[in-house]
Amino acid sequence: MDSIVPEIRSRIMAAVRQRDTKPELLVRRLAHRMGYRFRLNVRSLPGSPDIVFPRLDKVIFVHGCFWHRHRCKRATTPATRRAFWLKKFAENKERDRRNIRALQRAGWDVLVVWECWTRRPEWLARRLADFLRSHKPGRVAHPSRSDGWGHDDRMPKARGKSTVPPTGPKSGSKPAPANPSPPTTPSLPAASKSTSASSPTSSA
Repeated sequence: MDSIVPEIRSRIMAAVRQRDTKPELLVRRLAHRMGYRFRLNVRSLPGSPDIVFPRLDKVIFVHGCFWHRHRCKRATTPATRRAFWLKKFAENKERDRRNIRALQRAGWDVLVVWECWTRRPEWLARRLADFLRSHKPGRVAHPSRSDGWGHDDRMPKARGKSTVPPTGPKSGSKPAPANPSPPTTPSLPAASKSTSASSPTSSA
């Protein structure tokens, strides 16, 4: 039995933010820094995607790991009213699949960004760049299996420094000249008069 009375539980559920969450704001900032412009929560599209790029035919859903059941440690299940929560989670997952299929049939490219991914902004920026620069309409990052690139949808563990490779020259290295001159070939010594073609050669 749930230890929280229904009235309080209802207020708690109503207080859950549906838009402008911290993960959403981070994804927007990253996309904006890359030079992309977008629309928010377009209700005319299935599922009202969080971020829409009309010129690219691409949409992004920013999903909470708990409510949309990501395969990470954040997707816990409450111990009380377990049957209620399992039913609700199953309905959320089915609705997500239905919306993604409808978007795919309409020609939209879909990416699902999970809440836990926002803990690694550099890695997430790279994923967003790969998605937004691709030109393959209809490819779907399925929320329950893979990201559409053949990888697991769980965020890889951090290894050492940032995973984003540097784009500029290494520090301390000299810049290459803009128009390097071609290498010069050594000039051959001029033939002496004593070794002309008409002089006889010795024979055995």
